[in-house]
Amino acid sequence: MIYGGKTFSLKDGRTAIFRSPAEDDAKELSDMVKTRVSETDSFLRRPEECESPEQEAASIRFINGSARSMMIVCEIEGKIAGNGELRREPFEKTAHRANISVGLLRPYWGLGLGTMLLREMIGKAKEI
Repeated sequence: MIYGGKTFSLKDGRTAIFRSPAEDDAKELSDMVKTRVSETDSFLRRPEECESPEQEAASIRFINGSARSMMIVCEIEGKIAGNGELRREPFEKTAHRANISVGLLRPYWGLGLGTMLLREMIGKAKEI
């Protein structure tokens, strides 16, 4: 699913752009995720277990083309600072369930981005 995009003002005065990822973002997104998982122990994988840029591009194509999944990247000053992902369950009995994940690079913690991403994901989960 393609996310329409929004712009937010951050606590420090900078602007965050929320948008769907493009395949051109695959390398930067892959690198960002690898950095992000190395910054904290709370993620379920290690940097070496993250997707390659080619795998990330395939994921972007799948998610953007899906009616039950969505990814939002958060861009600040031209760089991807984090992302959120939403995946609805595909089966009739569990179609009311969704998995939501949000992650930000450490320099962007404490700016309200995680809350904004989570709110956007919850809002979109109700639509799909």
